[in-house]
Amino acid sequence: MFNADGHHSSHLLSHLLLNFNSTEVNRKVLMLVRDPEALSAQLQAVLRFFSQNDKVLLAVWREDSQSGWPFRMYDLGWNLLQDANLWKRLSDIPAMKRRPVEKWLESSAFLDLIIVHRQLFDVMNRDEQFGQFINKVSCPVFLMDENQNSFDEIFLSYNGSPASFESIKHFAYLFQDQINTARLNLIIKINETAVNLENCVYDYLRLHKRHFAISRFFEDDYDAGIEHLLEESNSPLVVVGGERRKNFDQFRHFANLHTQPSSLFIL
Repeated sequence: MFNADGHHSSHLLSHLLLNFNSTEVNRKVLMLVRDPEALSAQLQAVLRFFSQNDKVLLAVWREDSQSGWPFRMYDLGWNLLQDANLWKRLSDIPAMKRRPVEKWLESSAFLDLIIVHRQLFDVMNRDEQFGQFINKVSCPVFLMDENQNSFDEIFLSYNGSPASFESIKHFAYLFQDQINTARLNLIIKINETAVNLENCVYDYLRLHKRHFAISRFFEDDYDAGIEHLLEESNSPLVVVGGERRKNFDQFRHFANLHTQPSSLFIL
């Protein structure tokens, strides 16, 4: 688990390092949800991490869709997103113009984040178009457990690859408030590259949080070591970079075997 190949790194190079200590970040987010009737609850689980300064696009899964791309897209205002009866009003709200999955892949370069609820991911995981979309989008993907009200502990995986460091920088840029409030644990894979660059990662994190834990594991023990740390946490979030399909599958396998809610942020 938690390896990286660099395939999805560095699409936000110019602005990732700007205002890294500021919580006033104007983020553009696409949120994918499955169940319209649970829409308001799902939105509330996500919106607490954002503000009216952010733009949240909504994609609601339509099981009976004949378009090939099974989502109806909405660009709604902040007040409407918080409407407790939003799912009942969607039938009267015009959706965005339909576009094929290829067009959404192109436009993902202009998104800061895509949020996918675990429930939706579990259902759609075997869908070819959905898998193509999740694996090839240019921005990070947040696989979020809707049962998590907060993240007690954040685990940052660094294995020496550029993608794993970029994932840490993306997360720090997008979720500075979470870094401030949660316990932070940097997990390092012991290899020549990671050991040589460890101080660079350490110095970067110190810009965001003064105190955090560091765990180190040799390559053969790396996956098991991370899973053990996650098992000891009541509500963990793990941050990784690269090899999306492999990391998604391994994270889902771990999450399905354990009762505590857990989420994954992946570049």
